[in-house]
Amino acid sequence: MDKAVALFDPDTLADDLTPGGLRYLTHAIRPGTPIASAAVLTFSGKVRLKPTGPWMPFRATETIHAGCSFRVTANARRGPIRATIEDTYDSTGARARVHAFGIIPVRSQSGPGPHPFARGRLAVESTWLPSAFLPVNGVRWQTDHLVLQW
Repeated sequence: MDKAVALFDPDTLADDLTPGGLRYLTHAIRPGTPIASAAVLTFSGKVRLKPTGPWMPFRATETIHAGCSFRVTANARRGPIRATIEDTYDSTGARARVHAFGIIPVRSQSGPGPHPFARGRLAVESTWLPSAFLPVNGVRWQTDHLVLQW
């Protein structure tokens, strides 16, 4: 049996949002649009593996889950040198890993719990997923600022 898909209806949110929050969400999400719980982005650019290292072109994919996680996987290459870069944040903590040629660990960092930097990054990255700022996702709007309770 199919699960009903929730549609964005700003009229049902008036009591839960400030006027500014309601304006933002109705600008970012067209009324009647299915409410997304995740977004997948692809992008490219250049990255350095160390401050004095050469710039390497990369292509990446990022998956953002509303209010709870993100995962970025990038593949960089410069001549014969290849690197895989992964940044992840979820309920278990934040992790960053770099592998040369996809298998040789070059750098690895991780930490339990909600790492403040990664949690802040989730808030910033969530601008690509406006539905993440709906009250149903644990967000409380206040007159002077947004309170994220992720």
